[in-house]
Amino acid sequence: TSKNVPTTLQNPSLVVNSMLTALAQSLLPSSTDQQQFLADLQAAATLVNKQKISSTSD
Repeated sequence: TSKNVPTTLQNPSLVVNSMLTALAQSLLPSSTDQQQFLADLQAAATLVNKQKISSTSD
């Protein structure tokens, strides 16, 4: 089990995604709303990651 820990730490987005999916399912009854919610979050996360990458390269 200790081998699994680094992978989770290296890829926290997987953990976050599963948490957000569970959150979306509890908050939004319709699957269309869930998908839109998750798509919006994904887009926001992508923007944040791009900003992080560009700010570190300076």
